[in-house]
Amino acid sequence: IDITADIRLPAVFPGAWLVASVTSRDKYVYWASTAVNDFVQPGETGKVFLSLRLSDIELRHRGLKLTVYLWNPMKLPCMIDNFRIRVRSGNPYLYGLIRQF
Repeated sequence: IDITADIRLPAVFPGAWLVASVTSRDKYVYWASTAVNDFVQPGETGKVFLSLRLSDIELRHRGLKLTVYLWNPMKLPCMIDNFRIRVRSGNPYLYGLIRQF
């Protein structure tokens, strides 16, 4: 699962994170994040990426729910555009090593 967003940061921006979590019955099954400042510097515009591998997520749970958000603890304004979540077919050999087809 590939998550991308175009973001424009103000000149002073201490930090935010692109977060993805998978829950089942309100219990966390998987959680991942990436720092926005690893991709875009304050005062600039760029794209933030986060990818999840299904082989890393315990899929035996029922009713899995994916939640994706930008966590901005300082609540500073920033511009977000082209927020996309895309499922990309993976490497069948990689997944075949862990899970039977």
